[in-house]
Amino acid sequence: MYSINNKPFELLFNKLSIGFCGCDLNPVRKLCIKYFEESNIKTDFIKRHTFIRGFNDQLQNKYRKEDFINNMKNNIFILAPRGAGNWSLRLYETMAYGRIPVLPLTDTVLPFEDKIDWNNTIIMGNTLQELQNKMLEWYNKGEEFIKNKQKLCRQVWNDYLSMEGFSKHFTDYC
Repeated sequence: MYSINNKPFELLFNKLSIGFCGCDLNPVRKLCIKYFEESNIKTDFIKRHTFIRGFNDQLQNKYRKEDFINNMKNNIFILAPRGAGNWSLRLYETMAYGRIPVLPLTDTVLPFEDKIDWNNTIIMGNTLQELQNKMLEWYNKGEEFIKNKQKLCRQVWNDYLSMEGFSKHFTDYC
């Protein structure tokens, strides 16, 4: 679905906000959503009470191509908690579009940890307070800093996480 041929969004610096569009049934997601809704950070959450496949084809198309994309396009940070497995597809989608994922760590193993400085590429932390603090810290560094992080997210995705990038590096681990 994503290729290096897909264009990232325009770089964004606006009011501090965190977006999320998806199913909120997973306990980790519920906890994250509740925490940020009660924080002093503006939230732009579109919560669905069923997974995308639970909707008819027309709604799936609208939710994927409009709601999900627009939510990501309009927010600097995107909440990317794990889904049913211990990984986050939203992490990769967010980076593909040049936005900054906010990843709660739940024993998550990230790819290419020996090549990617994840701590300086995305927002990640063991606690929700840690995530919030790092978001505030990064945002307060200003527009140039945030836009450079967005560029970095897209570049890491291009170089390592896209199908093309992953293929170039996969044999290094065989």
